[in-house]
Amino acid sequence: IKIIIASRELDWYGDNDKNTLKKYLNLEPKLYHILPVDYKDLDNELLEKFAELYKIEDKNKFYSKFKNKGFLSTPQLFKIAAELENEHVENKIDLYEKFIKKAISEDNIFHKEIYPKLSDNEQEYVIKTLLEILNG
Repeated sequence: IKIIIASRELDWYGDNDKNTLKKYLNLEPKLYHILPVDYKDLDNELLEKFAELYKIEDKNKFYSKFKNKGFLSTPQLFKIAAELENEHVENKIDLYEKFIKKAISEDNIFHKEIYPKLSDNEQEYVIKTLLEILNG
């Protein structure tokens, strides 16, 4: 079994989470800590690595579409842009809104088990609230 857990350190409860995984999986989980990358913007080498990772077919088109808008400045933004590669996106708020809508409506077994399906009104509320948080 291969499990990848992406989490901010603040969301991780250390031994409690490790023990829960151990009990649930019936094996000793391996924990890896990823150190932050020191960058202002992703350099060309990192852009190429992320483009390979997310299987970006036309890199030049992707870069010209998203880089000037600041959407490729962090790994998180790059991933969001990669998932919305074929969407028309005006600005970061538009990018976030489209990503949030996609994330809440995706067909994911984990989401089905943990979260009930949100109604349209609930989805709009979640989107509005998240956008307000992102706007400060």
